[in-house]
Amino acid sequence: MAENTRSREDVYLIGNYVEDIKGSKLPSNHQALGYFLRLHHKENKTVREAANETIDKIEEFWKRAFIPVHYKQHSVKKLETLFMQWKGLKKNSSRKTETQKKNEEQFTECFNDLFDIAHANAMDLMNIQEDKDFLMAQRKKGRQGAMSSVDNVHLKKTKNLEARKSKHKQFCQKARQEAESLKETVALESSSDSSAEQEQGEPIPGPSYQTPPVKRGRKKVLTPGLTASLDRSQVSDRSAVMIIGETIRSLSEDVGPIVLNRSSIRRSRQKNRQEIASDIQHNFNPDDALIVHWDGKLIEDLTGQEKVDRLPIIVTSIGGAVQLLSVPRISAGTGQVQAQAVYAALTEWKLQDRVAGMCFDTTSANTGPKMGACVLLEHLLQRDILHLACRHHILELVAGAAFAELVGASSSPEILIFKRFRAQWKFLDTAQYEDCSTDEMVNEAVADVKQDMVNFLNTALEKMQPRDDYRELLELVLIFLGAEPSRGRHFAAPGAMHQARWMAKVIYTFKVWMFRSQFRLTAREQKALRDLCIFYARIYVKA
Repeated sequence: MAENTRSREDVYLIGNYVEDIKGSKLPSNHQALGYFLRLHHKENKTVREAANETIDKIEEFWKRAFIPVHYKQHSVKKLETLFMQWKGLKKNSSRKTETQKKNEEQFTECFNDLFDIAHANAMDLMNIQEDKDFLMAQRKKGRQGAMSSVDNVHLKKTKNLEARKSKHKQFCQKARQEAESLKETVALESSSDSSAEQEQGEPIPGPSYQTPPVKRGRKKVLTPGLTASLDRSQVSDRSAVMIIGETIRSLSEDVGPIVLNRSSIRRSRQKNRQEIASDIQHNFNPDDALIVHWDGKLIEDLTGQEKVDRLPIIVTSIGGAVQLLSVPRISAGTGQVQAQAVYAALTEWKLQDRVAGMCFDTTSANTGPKMGACVLLEHLLQRDILHLACRHHILELVAGAAFAELVGASSSPEILIFKRFRAQWKFLDTAQYEDCSTDEMVNEAVADVKQDMVNFLNTALEKMQPRDDYRELLELVLIFLGAEPSRGRHFAAPGAMHQARWMAKVIYTFKVWMFRSQFRLTAREQKALRDLCIFYARIYVKA
């Protein structure tokens, strides 16, 4: 009985029916025809019904691959053509001629090829190169490549787009229904009025329904102060319309007379920004000499699509005045481009004759003897200017040289000993630390400056620190010296440790040494860190 069943299941040239189309590749001719024949023969569906259901199944794979397909009727026609070829060969299957055998071989050779239903312009319609490469690979013999898991990001975007389209369609349909309902109401009212007037023998006037004219608001509420608040809060123009409108309603005021739309808000904000900038520029007039500061930064553009070079330019005075001049976008970080940008900002603010010095980092783009920004800026201003290299960048060189001498230089972007310490941090007991009093050599080395350092650190902590890592270092050295900071003894989790972050070298050095009993160090590493702690505590931190 089982043999008879298998013989009935055996399909000419196909083998067995394809119960379901599965896999990580696009369906082949064999899968398409085998699944179609199962629907047509076993489930007794018509040729057109089986073809439509098979194409629906196949299109699911193409949608997962984000490859556009041509119209369904064309795909159905292609599958039906493949079926008719198979049917013609089966009709002559009893023949054993060379022609019949050759036709059967040619037909079966294409079984593993792609059942291609791609759109004629699929390559032009696709934007992702990876999808294009996948389609080209699938069209080769053996259908090379495979689909990975579902692209959730793309799928989410597609669902959001479909949801927006559906919502917009519902909105349009609702608007049409309301318009039709309004027309019916107006027509009904006009008809009843006309009937009444006709009964009274009076002339029939025109349509009784008229839309009252809408008066646009004229009162502006967006002041320069409100503009500055919206900008600091990073509120968009559309959000500003909603916030301002609800604020006015909460005060039981009518929003009708108010200028309240996105384009008007945008124009008002632009105008107010220009007025604010003009007032700041007009009122900035310190009496003493100025120092100009600049430092290039690679930051995200306003569009959020790319990274651009920006050059913040600031001037300070001896009297304590600080003013940001501009943050222009520059084409490159070369000394020539930076010097021209700084000179343009000084000229715009009319401060070029009052600059007595310049503060800069120690890169070659600034300090180069011929094409450095400092030299070129002096040429543009036509006079010598005092060079005040940033002390933090100078101390970076000192800290880096001392660290490389004692611990050793590293070609890795990260410092390996600090990387190990950060991984071990979660297992350390931060209450069990060791200060300078636990090591006799360190205690003797800092004894003569210990009280002076504690006084200096406490005074520095009373002032505003512009960066959190500055405050962390000051508090860390106080704990190292055995004193207690005003905020109490606590240790922040280890943070960034890139070679370019010079402050990280100092902070990590103190932390690793104070937890040396819980963190495995070699004798050489322990000695190097001990010497660095003495150097940083005696000389570096106060400098």
